[in-house]
Amino acid sequence: STGVTKIYHFMATTVPATAEAVESAAQKWIENHPQGLKITITESDKGLSPLEGTNSLVFSKDNFYLTLGFNEKITSTTTLEDVQKAFSFIALDLLPLPDFGDFPGWRISPQTPVSSFSEGVEINNFDGSRIKIHVKTRFFSIYGVVPSQQLGCGPSPPGTYFQVRKDIFGDLSFDLPIHF
Repeated sequence: STGVTKIYHFMATTVPATAEAVESAAQKWIENHPQGLKITITESDKGLSPLEGTNSLVFSKDNFYLTLGFNEKITSTTTLEDVQKAFSFIALDLLPLPDFGDFPGWRISPQTPVSSFSEGVEINNFDGSRIKIHVKTRFFSIYGVVPSQQLGCGPSPPGTYFQVRKDIFGDLSFDLPIHF
């Protein structure tokens, strides 16, 4: 015996569900939600923060990102009327799908036809420390990808993404603190 102990470590790996299985779940989600996507997000601590060098406020939580863009800087002393006038766009990235199920390794979300928009967005309340927004919009698909399998450039490898195209109504409400 050489007195050397060899220790082997085996990493447990979770093999992501197949694209076909996740796509099937997306189709079932659409069938089970004929009214569309209804989400209410109310936060007490985590909120919007100014994006340095811009007139935008950003929120992120659990891989969901929301950006509100304004034509001028918004501060805690800005009035609701001035916030409404200055509003330029909203961008929603990786919006969660309630009741979709758990597919480890996959990032799944509905897609808007454009990356940002203003139509259908109402700013209902702003008191300098919180903002309430109601959004009525359309999504054109549910998209999923396995981020760990994406290449820096070029097409995604087969089986690492899917898209189910379907017009989906969105009724979204956000009640968020703002940290100026």
